[in-house]
Amino acid sequence: FIYEAPRLICTNSYKSCRSDALPSAIDINMGCPVPKVVKNHEGSYLMKDPDLCFDLVQACVKNTTKPVTVKIRAGWDKDHINAAEVAGACESAGAAAVAVHGRTRSQLYSGTADWDYIRKVKEQLSVPVIANGDITGGETAVKCLKRTGADGIMIHSRRKEPDEILEFCDKFRADNKETPIVVVPSSFNVITEEELAAHGVNIVIYANQLTRSAFPAMQKTAEDIL
Repeated sequence: FIYEAPRLICTNSYKSCRSDALPSAIDINMGCPVPKVVKNHEGSYLMKDPDLCFDLVQACVKNTTKPVTVKIRAGWDKDHINAAEVAGACESAGAAAVAVHGRTRSQLYSGTADWDYIRKVKEQLSVPVIANGDITGGETAVKCLKRTGADGIMIHSRRKEPDEILEFCDKFRADNKETPIVVVPSSFNVITEEELAAHGVNIVIYANQLTRSAFPAMQKTAEDIL
């Protein structure tokens, strides 16, 4: 069934994304490490098979007019680091951008993110690379960008209050006018899209993995990034 997934996906929900009323882009989350996802051969599990990653992305790209983006991790564990390989496969399949979390699946959210893995992906790809993992404030965001050369940053709301997210965006945007900010508010819906846009957020990725620009006025910004 796993190897039928590209065909099933492209002939069903992703084709509906031709509608202008739906998200600006489609994001495939190959980075989720949680057991309930991985046990279904989803999320980070997909990184075990770069060829399947290619097939999934290609199927989506061929069957939607929307840009297709991908989120990955460094790899399955420290003995299976393959972010560069998977990212390369996704780019070859037509991915418009790749976000990389610097931890492995086995780390879940423990330990520290290794930004060098993100740098290696950035050095290999020509599409935008978004850095993710241990970006806790403006200072760490700047350090991460310098270390990785990434085109933008992704922050997750999982452990932050809404005010913290908005404060972070304000401080980072003050000194980084052009760098894209991607927010993943999957654990709450307290912050409105209008608020995120007003605080400099370029792209929002929702828990259901549908990606859209944070606000209609930012549509062009999202399109330029992707």
